[in-house]
Amino acid sequence: MTGIADAEQHDGPVGDDGRPRYLQIFQILRDRIEQGVYAINDSIPTEADLCTEFGVSRYTVREALRRLVAAGMVDRRKGSGTQVIARQSRANYIQSMGSLSDLFQYALDTHFRVDSVAVEPLSADDASAIGGQAGEAWTHIEGVRLSGVGGTPISFTSVFVAPRFGALLHDVVGARVPIYSIVESRSGEPIVEAIQEICARKLDRRMAKALGLTYGAWALRMLRRYIGANGKTMVCSINWHPSDAYTYTMRIERGGMVG
Repeated sequence: MTGIADAEQHDGPVGDDGRPRYLQIFQILRDRIEQGVYAINDSIPTEADLCTEFGVSRYTVREALRRLVAAGMVDRRKGSGTQVIARQSRANYIQSMGSLSDLFQYALDTHFRVDSVAVEPLSADDASAIGGQAGEAWTHIEGVRLSGVGGTPISFTSVFVAPRFGALLHDVVGARVPIYSIVESRSGEPIVEAIQEICARKLDRRMAKALGLTYGAWALRMLRRYIGANGKTMVCSINWHPSDAYTYTMRIERGGMVG
């Protein structure tokens, strides 16, 4: 298979954090625009210049520039280069997932503001959704995920942690890494897979208020169940994303295609 995936693999990560180069380049260019290094109406360096500066392929540079376009910060026109049109990214948030490592990076790139932590029995609806038993006392963490500390709300988030792991979450408020990662590392029980379900639902009053939206607004509900070796849910997160401010992308390899 050729294209972006091959280019990312060839170029490797920048620095020690293991992030794909296109993502780091995107963040570097975004920071330069926000700091005024590239002013409004300025053209940023050409693809060729960026390839030379960062030592990467054109595929990698184009993916970084694509993200700047999606963020509403630059405009790309054939023959005119890439022009800065805004100092700040718009509210729309783009999330690209292909593995648990992508989810881990997502947590590092954003900020989860924890508003409440409680141990409470599962309702019948929650138990059905997350794979638990109604009445079981799970740790329930709620808050808002932001684009950064004090940044734009990305989602209203609820995280449910199975009863046997509750004691591991004494310092979950302010944690920089995903909650599933905390549970996995401290318990010594590996997460073998994550099952994701996506559907459209309307926000209730509490969620809408937390996100600064109108009650009944549509949202994309993303439920992820993190499964242990015994086939049971260890952690479940439910993320409610405003429907007009969130894009989810997924790369499907040829070997995984059916139909």
